[in-house]
Amino acid sequence: METIGVKGKQSLEFAKSFCEIIDDDKVNGNNPAEKLLKLLENQHSLQNESVKSKSKKYCVATQDKELRLQLGSLGAIPLMYWNHVILTLEAPSTTSKEISKQSENVKISPTEDEYSVIQQATAGKKSSGLVESDGTPKPRLKRKASAPNPLSMLQSSSDSQKAKKMKIRKYHS
Repeated sequence: METIGVKGKQSLEFAKSFCEIIDDDKVNGNNPAEKLLKLLENQHSLQNESVKSKSKKYCVATQDKELRLQLGSLGAIPLMYWNHVILTLEAPSTTSKEISKQSENVKISPTEDEYSVIQQATAGKKSSGLVESDGTPKPRLKRKASAPNPLSMLQSSSDSQKAKKMKIRKYHS
């Protein structure tokens, strides 16, 4: 990287300051791709067991299509590759989308305390007559207007009536 020039040196400095080198000698595998896959699978399973713990996050950049497909099946791992001279971030896999939906549903769903409050509130509605005996809400009764809205009606004034008659007379004569 240092021989590339200024951009290579900047990339190397970034990698040294923010990235951690992982010893893959402890991981079983025939080639680096298999070792990386097993390492990330282990990390992913540990992360699922302890959701609240602050685990490490990974981003993988590789040109190997098979490895990208295998890593995409794990989910929650951003994948990058070079397309000619452009660094491309792959769209989230279906597994990643499902994991995201599950985490959002956990955030949205009511807690046990909130659920008990909801149960108490619906029990109060049943006794007040807002809900039928089978649990469905009663339909709301709509009233029809007995007369037109007086504010939407134009007030008839004698001046306007006289003005209309005068215009009619001028037009017909």
